[in-house]
Amino acid sequence: MKYIIIGLGKERYAISTEVVRSVERVQAIRSIPMVDPSIKGVINLRGKVLMVKDLRAIFGLEATPMTEDHRFVIIHDVAYIVDGAYDMVDIEDANIDPLRTGNEMMKGVFKKDEQMIIVIQDQELLQVNEIDF
Repeated sequence: MKYIIIGLGKERYAISTEVVRSVERVQAIRSIPMVDPSIKGVINLRGKVLMVKDLRAIFGLEATPMTEDHRFVIIHDVAYIVDGAYDMVDIEDANIDPLRTGNEMMKGVFKKDEQMIIVIQDQELLQVNEIDF
């Protein structure tokens, strides 16, 4: 299965290309009042309005100012803010070691170039998309 490697701080995560529609440069976000803190607002991407969510907030990580290095990872009609998108890799499920942390959003971990990459469970991330605004 192919995965896109993204970054949040020094950590690297992998998201299946089966759910990722595209990776885009960041652009101005129109904020929306009185919504969940992980929802940063909306953007207009090629004529389509997408909700913007901060993956750092979803994972309980400290917020950082957005820079030109940040990217939007588009999954269905949601643009997730990540610190960067770095690579695409092909990893067999047999090479992913399961994580038994109780966090169902994390499928497992694999090693690439001496770095541990955490694989995000697609179905759990898609359930996060179900929040309406």
